[in-house]
Amino acid sequence: MYSWESVILLSSSVVLLISSLVSLLGRTSAISRVVFCIAGMLFAFLFYRVYLFYPGPDFERLPFPADLNIVMVLLPFIWLLFSMVFAREDYRASLKRGKVLLLFAGSLAVVFAVAGSFHPILMLVGDYPRAHEILVTRLGQWYLLYLIIVVAMTMINIENTYRSSWGIYRRKLRPPILVLGLMLILLLFSASLVLLSGAISRLTFSIMAIVSALAAVMIAFYFLRYEPQQSGVYVRRHAVYSSIAIIIIGFYLILAGAIGKIIQVIGGDVKLFVSVLGAMVAFVILLALVLSRSIKERIRGTVDKTLHTGQLDFEEELASFSEDIAIMLNPEELTSRILELLKNRLGIGKLYLFYTDPNQEQLRMRYPREHEMAEQIRIQSDGKVAAWLFRHGEAMVMDDLVERLTKRGDKVDELEQLQRLDIDITLPLIAKQRLVGILFLGPKADKKPFTHREIQFISSIGHQFSLALFSARLSEELLHARQIESFHKFTTFIMHDLKNSISMLSMLLQNYESNMGNPEFQKSAMTTVNGAVNRMQRIMEKLKSGEKAETFAISDCNLNEIILNLESKLGLNDISNVEFKKDLNDVGLIRADADKLSEVIRNLVINALEAMPEGGKLEIATFKADEKVMLQVSDNGSGMSSDFISNKLFKPFATTKKKGLGIGLFQSKDWVEKMRGKMVVKSIQGEGTTFNVEFPAQE
Repeated sequence: MYSWESVILLSSSVVLLISSLVSLLGRTSAISRVVFCIAGMLFAFLFYRVYLFYPGPDFERLPFPADLNIVMVLLPFIWLLFSMVFAREDYRASLKRGKVLLLFAGSLAVVFAVAGSFHPILMLVGDYPRAHEILVTRLGQWYLLYLIIVVAMTMINIENTYRSSWGIYRRKLRPPILVLGLMLILLLFSASLVLLSGAISRLTFSIMAIVSALAAVMIAFYFLRYEPQQSGVYVRRHAVYSSIAIIIIGFYLILAGAIGKIIQVIGGDVKLFVSVLGAMVAFVILLALVLSRSIKERIRGTVDKTLHTGQLDFEEELASFSEDIAIMLNPEELTSRILELLKNRLGIGKLYLFYTDPNQEQLRMRYPREHEMAEQIRIQSDGKVAAWLFRHGEAMVMDDLVERLTKRGDKVDELEQLQRLDIDITLPLIAKQRLVGILFLGPKADKKPFTHREIQFISSIGHQFSLALFSARLSEELLHARQIESFHKFTTFIMHDLKNSISMLSMLLQNYESNMGNPEFQKSAMTTVNGAVNRMQRIMEKLKSGEKAETFAISDCNLNEIILNLESKLGLNDISNVEFKKDLNDVGLIRADADKLSEVIRNLVINALEAMPEGGKLEIATFKADEKVMLQVSDNGSGMSSDFISNKLFKPFATTKKKGLGIGLFQSKDWVEKMRGKMVVKSIQGEGTTFNVEFPAQE
């Protein structure tokens, strides 16, 4: 097998495989998928058929069979059809506008297909000196003229698709468009070369096969990864009228014809023609660069920056703007800063900021708040305006947005409201893949249209502004969340204090009937009730004054006296089914807040009693150990698991009780540590718990 035959066989296999994948897995519309698959399969058939057709070494001239002729004349028409639907949201409108061209190209394809059934278009040469070249017949020359015209129109359509794309969609389209354009340029060059020289070399045919396979791979990748019919591409008429491809192809055909005729007259050979044609192609490419609007804008921007320093130094201004807004957390302050920048640099006198409400359902006008239409205009987050701008992702002229959204005659109420604001530029504010807002800019003071460089500058500051606005919104939400958390924490502590008071009264009532005749119990009961009333009064004072910074009245305290006083208040000796023991040794004085230390011991005692609903043993002891004053509260209740002690104990809202708040131990440990103490626990589930509280001993 010859090397060029291997290339053709491999290329046809790749194109066939890619076409099959697109037909099965493509994410685009049915018509784009069908047209691409038909074109791919025709290409694969053409290359594979040429591979099968290629004869042995002994032949002189052999005409191409009729089926190859039919495939060759159908392919240009299929690619023209594909160029009208590829990556366009308004492909139906494109087909409607191009129906005359399609009818013309289709009719000629049918004529050449019928003629090719009776007369060959191409012939394979086997004899020297043009062995294995493909010659073009008289019918083939007319076919090549048809091919050049259709390829030229296909290139114009592909160019218009790319020029009408914006932002992220243009970046996605760039690889397949470039490779497809390369294939069409190579085809155009080869067709004109064959038309003038009368033959196709095997090398040219092999290169065409490789480029076609590469183009099929790139387009298939685009089809499989993206959704071309949601590309935001709407081809405008002025894009067709100002097409660079028309200029390039026109110059190319005129010069190619002129050069070919001159070379024939002077008796030159094909190699000279190819050299001159190559130089001419380079000249045409240079001419295209000169005529390119975007490149001219970039050159003009560079000249302006060089010759008019300070007037258009956007990069420096952008850096300054980014630094300024980095520390701003107020959306109105951010908006004022961007308005100041746009007014100073571009002469924009007004802007309107819309950003999402807390429910993320609508975008409302947040600046200027005093505008008469601030409460009237609403942009739905899932509406056409927001969805299209989010997909577009960059600043654009308002008239272009209106044209794209109303292309099919649809009525968009949001646009009618926005058009009353005198808007020239729309800027979607996108951060973290979310549309956080939309900025609408009014006209410049001189009423001149915005340049390409100015729109790029607006897009750049819009990105910085989006991130700053997103951060400001997050800061507001975080502050609100912290306020709610603080209020919840405050009310939880209040509830815990109330719960402890109620627990004291509840234990008093439980023992009232059996001890109501006991004078000591009556005295203890009055103390308990009085203590509960005082605690509730303090709670009321907290509620009136709100949450304030916690203070500690540190003084010398007698730990044993605090325990004895609490024993009396709680009536620990009179609780039924509870065996209370105390072992209070002489430990001297400690430095602590007496009220808060009493509250800590109360929490430990109440927790111990609640851990023994059926009764049990409660022990309180004080002693000295290693220059520490130790307080020990023990019970033989339900105990706690090692997992709970390791991961949840002493954390807020963690509790083993069905109706507990999970606050007491968290608060107690916090208070002990703020009084330079330490709290540790030992517990065995099902056997009981011991809390040890230690303080530094007084010298």
